[in-house]
Amino acid sequence: MITRLSGNGPMLYFRPMKDGGSFTHRLRVRSYELDSYNHVNHAVYLNYFETARIEAMRKAGRPFSWFGDNGIQLLIARAEIDYKAPLTLDDEVDITVEVLETGRAKVILGQDMTRVSDGRLMARARLITCCASGGKVIPVPAEFLEIFG
Repeated sequence: MITRLSGNGPMLYFRPMKDGGSFTHRLRVRSYELDSYNHVNHAVYLNYFETARIEAMRKAGRPFSWFGDNGIQLLIARAEIDYKAPLTLDDEVDITVEVLETGRAKVILGQDMTRVSDGRLMARARLITCCASGGKVIPVPAEFLEIFG
């Protein structure tokens, strides 16, 4: 079931991550994110994808800060992005987060970025995430798997 959430920030559509679900975060392209070609700079897509992951954690009851407060670093070991079409000023996009695979020390996430106005896939990301504590990779904590497992 999809729940529409509102507040002072952007409109969010939340679907729980468990049991093969996904989370969707909506945002609008802002002028300062454009490059000299008048479209969103490729590096900004990483920020968009990260924002959706952080919002997924917050809505699942484990804000990103909880992990740091408990000595756990959430790391991206690898990020792959396929850029499908350029985003421009005021485009609204829905960014999904879903689990592709879990392992003892890693979680592989898939993220799609779809333009709201026409449903066009704008970018697709595949991220290999891991956790660390004290400078060493650790098994994926249960609290992380509660959200993304």
